[in-house]
Amino acid sequence: MPYDLYGTYYASRRDAENAEMAQCAAIDMEITKREMEQQMASQQQQEQSLWQYIYMLEERIANLESRLTPSMNK
Repeated sequence: MPYDLYGTYYASRRDAENAEMAQCAAIDMEITKREMEQQMASQQQQEQSLWQYIYMLEERIANLESRLTPSMNK
């Protein structure tokens, strides 16, 4: 019977298969899109964590430099 994935009837088996292939490609693209979005979100979260760590290190360095500067001037 010439039906596609969603149950649409086609006049020929070939037309139904073509429709199914297009539908499968669309499903695969949607899955890939979601995976890429998840990966991008994860990368953005990692980037944000790295920036927070960098800022924390900068504060620690500034604190240490402020403690060392007065003693170096003596």
